[in-house]
Amino acid sequence: MIIPESKLNALIQGYEDLYKSNEKLKKYAETDLPKRIEYVKEKYKEVVRDYNDLVSKSNRNIEKIEDLEKENKKLQNQIQKLYGDLYNKE
Repeated sequence: MIIPESKLNALIQGYEDLYKSNEKLKKYAETDLPKRIEYVKEKYKEVVRDYNDLVSKSNRNIEKIEDLEKENKKLQNQIQKLYGDLYNKE
């Protein structure tokens, strides 16, 4: 079986490219990038926890504001009633 030189050269070039890619992949695996990915994942989890805490606080604050608005309305009604009673007695 005879392989043409051009096909042999293409095969060798393909092997060399594959080898280079494999070496790059090994270097990647040996770098801090996987560690950085884990760090980013942990930071993301922290951000999600912080966000959820802030949402809970915000919801509690909304409830407090609604309660205070109701109380304020009641007090305004009481004040108006007192003014009404005061002016009606005169």
